[in-house]
Amino acid sequence: YIGVISPSSNEVGPFKSIEESMIAHLTPHNKRPEVYAVHSLVGTVGGALGAICCGTFLSFIKSRNFVEDDLQAYKLVFLIYAFIAFLKVIVMLLLSEKTELNGHLHEELSSTEAIINDELAPLIEETEHSNENKNALSKEAKSVLYKLLLVFMIDSLGMGFMTDGWMVYYYSNVFSMSSFALGAVFFTTQFVMASSTLPSSAITKRFGPVKSILMVQIPSAVFEIFIPFCESHLSLSLLFLNLFFATMAMDVTPRQILLTNIIRPSDLTRVMGIVNIGKTFSRCIGPIFTGILASNGLLWSCFIISGFAVILADLILAFFFLKIDSKLLRQLS
Repeated sequence: YIGVISPSSNEVGPFKSIEESMIAHLTPHNKRPEVYAVHSLVGTVGGALGAICCGTFLSFIKSRNFVEDDLQAYKLVFLIYAFIAFLKVIVMLLLSEKTELNGHLHEELSSTEAIINDELAPLIEETEHSNENKNALSKEAKSVLYKLLLVFMIDSLGMGFMTDGWMVYYYSNVFSMSSFALGAVFFTTQFVMASSTLPSSAITKRFGPVKSILMVQIPSAVFEIFIPFCESHLSLSLLFLNLFFATMAMDVTPRQILLTNIIRPSDLTRVMGIVNIGKTFSRCIGPIFTGILASNGLLWSCFIISGFAVILADLILAFFFLKIDSKLLRQLS
């Protein structure tokens, strides 16, 4: 299958886990921040172009009366989306077999320093378990997995209360914005996100992944909480919206570094897959309550709930992983 649409309007499934794991396997520890930053930049720029193109396309076909109602217009957008997904499949089939190389194994075999210096090894060491099922996660990986699931599921639960789709609905109703204006607004937010991904790699290398996540996510959550208090001032609301997206995107690189550097290579894809499934499941819960709150005129409260949930997740993250941030930072130097 090609994929499904998640509550966050993104594709989910094995793709994200496999992509991030492939990058980790093919990239040395000290180069990952830049590689993940560029990876995130390209994806965000694509999202920005998609937002402005979608808004312009909807405005054009409705102004020319090519469709009878909004439902028909949205159906055309989904057809275009499916066609682009088909093109992605073709591109994936053209990938070189070199993408399957195990970069960690290559490092261990080709570098004497990687053998004698444990700073180039993951925090959870590869150990022999002759009696264990080769497909089972190690005890160390399970311990870290439970902590990661708690942190990222709470974070995703909060983000699920106010997804991009609900943000579009909020601005459409509160400020009566047109399809073109909404496309322009969210093109701008995506462009701002893209611009902030590259500095995130420098922040990660300077402060470490855990501190970097805390430094950008807590302000991001505060900016999100401020948005509903600006319902009478569109410009101020958009300012906080763009600040929210700018700081939110800056946690992508440190989060990926944290995940890929604390799990041993043989467990990485499975752990990342389980974490992403947990995040998606958790994010599915929020929209249920968002719909109820929106039907009662309380959609604004979802910004506040989302922001406080993210702050809670950050505090738990600090409790579990802040003590290992210094070693993670040494791996990146």
